[in-house]
Amino acid sequence: TVFPHQFPLTLGWDAAGEIDRVGEGVTRLAPGQRVMGYCRQYGTPVERGTYAEYICVPESLLVRIPASLALMSAAALPLPFLTAWQALIQAGGLQAGETVAIVGAAGGVGSMAVQLARLQGARVIAYSRPANHAYVKGLGAEIALDYQALFDPSPVLETRPDLLLDCSGGEALAAGLERVRTGGRLVTIAGQPDVARAEALGVRAQRIVAKADQPQLERLATLCAEEIGRASSRERV
Repeated sequence: TVFPHQFPLTLGWDAAGEIDRVGEGVTRLAPGQRVMGYCRQYGTPVERGTYAEYICVPESLLVRIPASLALMSAAALPLPFLTAWQALIQAGGLQAGETVAIVGAAGGVGSMAVQLARLQGARVIAYSRPANHAYVKGLGAEIALDYQALFDPSPVLETRPDLLLDCSGGEALAAGLERVRTGGRLVTIAGQPDVARAEALGVRAQRIVAKADQPQLERLATLCAEEIGRASSRERV
């Protein structure tokens, strides 16, 4: 089982809100502060999900929200950001100058991954429905392709990607594996890759499940504050 659980449980992993009270030993956060976090608590007898009016979580799962970021926006960011960061940077080892293909680029994790890949200095190829091509290009994708291009037996790209991030699973995952260059990497968040086929192709393939990480969420908060600041400056010009 990928996500073991036992009943009763409350659903929800992402959260953003204002601290009501703090427990003994809490030193980094205080009542009244706005915070966000990926609050899945592994190994607890009862899952304390975030779809609730109040939730009690360890201090280590939370970071302060930049003053310029709305609570509603903050609540939607932690898990997509952590998943994209851990897939691209940690597991995928994406470097500046490399080419990354993102399958499912218009989704929550995919759209975050497009932006992070561009910040990393990578060239981005985005696979999505044609209706979303303008959107993913607006996020920073250099090339936008229909999902069906994954299944085209003829060469679609002059350069095979160094890394492919799969956010779709199923047949798209299997087809995407065939697109990665020899010596490249594939990371999926949506299924189990065919490891034997990957080895035959000379591709390192793995699946990841995102984990809570406070320093990475601090990075998210910094990036949000910087981007909102740049947007405000452009509006004033």
